[in-house]
Amino acid sequence: IWAVGDGLARRLTGPGRLGRPVRLPEVDLCAVEGERLWWTSRRDTALRGGPKEVDLGTRERGAMTVCAGSVWVSVDGGLQRVSAWSGEPRRFVATSEGPVPFLVCANGVLVGGGGHALFALTPATGALRGIPLGGNAPLALLVAAGKHVWAFPAHRAEALVISV
Repeated sequence: IWAVGDGLARRLTGPGRLGRPVRLPEVDLCAVEGERLWWTSRRDTALRGGPKEVDLGTRERGAMTVCAGSVWVSVDGGLQRVSAWSGEPRRFVATSEGPVPFLVCANGVLVGGGGHALFALTPATGALRGIPLGGNAPLALLVAAGKHVWAFPAHRAEALVISV
């Protein structure tokens, strides 16, 4: 568990104990993988947190998450994938959207999107499929819960539960 805010992050090291603060200047996005915190800054195009910095090549970014051993960052036209272990960039995955505001990992399946549709990517197979949400309200929140994602439309007291 990490607490992030005001340019600092601290990891929970035990019950009621926080580790040493880590400076995150102008933090933009962050995602946790075990004891490692991956993050980007509004001031440049680098992904930090691994053994080395990775240049994402763009400041236009959507959501970021960790799934199936990789860090995934939504960028223009797809997903930039970086190995969560080595920090090496991996194959770029093209999507019909991007950058998207939502990315979550549900049981090893990467789910993301925004607006009125989602996509699901099974990293082990590379299979990418579209998931229409229907309705007129755009997506306001996406939550992973086991083998499902909960998609919450804006301004509506309901959720669509999707099996992945």
